[in-house]
Amino acid sequence: MNAPGKIGFDDDGQPVGVTEFDFDALDREAEKIDHAKDIAYLKDKQRELLRLIFEAIIGNTKGATEAGRNAWILGFLLKQTTLKTQTELGQKLGLTKGRTSQLLNQFLEINPILARLLRR
Repeated sequence: MNAPGKIGFDDDGQPVGVTEFDFDALDREAEKIDHAKDIAYLKDKQRELLRLIFEAIIGNTKGATEAGRNAWILGFLLKQTTLKTQTELGQKLGLTKGRTSQLLNQFLEINPILARLLRR
């Protein structure tokens, strides 16, 4: 739609209506493209993190018991369990304090990338 009184001419010199260019629409489209790129990037990072987590839990295990223990250890390290101390973790897993400490250290040693992420 052309605004009243705004007339232009085409290449043949014929009068044509003039419309304002919608810069806001252009900006909205650019934001959609940027947003889609951001979502794709975040999904890639999420997949990468999940791969690290699954590898930490089941990568070097000999069975379901060990994988379950690794899941509890990772949950403890991420502070995503109700367990607050290594002693509580050891009791949950049926381990001594010393063995619990060994397993925590082993887990971090075997999973250096997760260990670095957890230190931040």
